[in-house]
Amino acid sequence: MEGIKGSKDRHFHINGSNFVLFCAIIVVIAIFTSINHNFLSYQNFINILVAASLIG
Repeated sequence: MEGIKGSKDRHFHINGSNFVLFCAIIVVIAIFTSINHNFLSYQNFINILVAASLIG
């Protein structure tokens, strides 16, 4: 479709600080999962989502 505005190629850009935060979250999840195998359980995930929704 030619002539449509906004049809540019979109690229996913991530800056350095966001990349570091993402890597830190992955490391924390890996550490807590290795310490406690129930960390990524369904019930714990629901509890984390409820706590996050209450805090905001």
